[in-house]
Amino acid sequence: MRILFTDYTVIIAEFIIAYILKNIIFVEGQTCSAVERNFTASTTEMISLTSPGYNGGSGTYENDMECWWIIDSGSDDLQLLIFLTYDISCPGDTIALYNAADQTSTLFSSCGAPSSPVHYSTTQRYLRVEMHTDSSTVKSGFKLEYLAAKNYAGKGCQNREDIILTENFQFLSSPSFPEKYPSSSNCRWNLLYEFGAIEINVILGDIEDGTSCDYDKYQIYDGEHRCDYNRMSVVCDEYPDTTPYNYTSNSTSVVVAFESDSSVNRRGFLLRYRGIPNPTTTTMRSSNTTQSNSNDFIITAEILLGLVFGSLGLISFTIITTVCIVMKLRVPLEKTISTTPIKSVQSKPTIQTISRYNNNTHTKPAIMNNKTVTNGVPRRIAAW
Repeated sequence: MRILFTDYTVIIAEFIIAYILKNIIFVEGQTCSAVERNFTASTTEMISLTSPGYNGGSGTYENDMECWWIIDSGSDDLQLLIFLTYDISCPGDTIALYNAADQTSTLFSSCGAPSSPVHYSTTQRYLRVEMHTDSSTVKSGFKLEYLAAKNYAGKGCQNREDIILTENFQFLSSPSFPEKYPSSSNCRWNLLYEFGAIEINVILGDIEDGTSCDYDKYQIYDGEHRCDYNRMSVVCDEYPDTTPYNYTSNSTSVVVAFESDSSVNRRGFLLRYRGIPNPTTTTMRSSNTTQSNSNDFIITAEILLGLVFGSLGLISFTIITTVCIVMKLRVPLEKTISTTPIKSVQSKPTIQTISRYNNNTHTKPAIMNNKTVTNGVPRRIAAW
């Protein structure tokens, strides 16, 4: 009896597992090879979802598929922007989009192969995607690109709006984004960051296509004025012809302008921006006022001590130099003093007057001025 009970238990367990696998896990599609069914959108880049076997558009889907996926924007204040490229066999196969996590609100349901991506947006945070195929002709399937977004236009379409930047990323979009932008729009935003340059990441551009951007366009200028010489870019291309790109300004301000005419409205643009501080203007600030005052006091004390010790050093140097000079001058004076006794001064001898004349008189003879000739040579007689 124990063995029979064990056998029945195994049989019942296998039956339950088989029932769950057949009727619960694969209730939406017995042949759908999709593993992941729930996805969360990004706010900074487009993410792609493709049907099984799509392979960049060169593959094919399977027959008798019943597949579904749910995409979440990640927040109640974010919508979903969708661009859908598809090639679905008619009439037996379909691709459907729902403006909810269930099947209560249909956005789109079709087959065929349009020449360009179709675009939609939800009014809330969820999107449900379904694909149904029959047992006949198969095609390549679909590629769905999605982005979580909302309207970041602010007041720039009412008047010119000045936006003060920080080092954190912020978003800017065309009016009504991710819905279609309105006709006859004329918007301008001035991005200002006094501490350095401005970084801009263009995430999405979907503007009415024109040969010379004569209809709708958005423009970005490097500086506070709208001039041809400082225009960074002008965009008037439909998605996906406009690829994301980044730019860093050369000035502390950037102007973004958007214009539309009275016809053909698309989704517009989405970009993000932030300020990049200049390295030379970055300063270290004390987080504590007391510590800052203490540092100032230490610096002042160091300066005063330097002045005091510097003055003492100068005075010491002057004294030592003066002493050395005096000592040097005293040495030769001491060497000139003789210890020999001074001899007594003898009395001056009496001078005796001696007559130089023969007549023993002091009468000077007359000087003869005439010249005598001796042996025919004149001779001068010197006077005494």
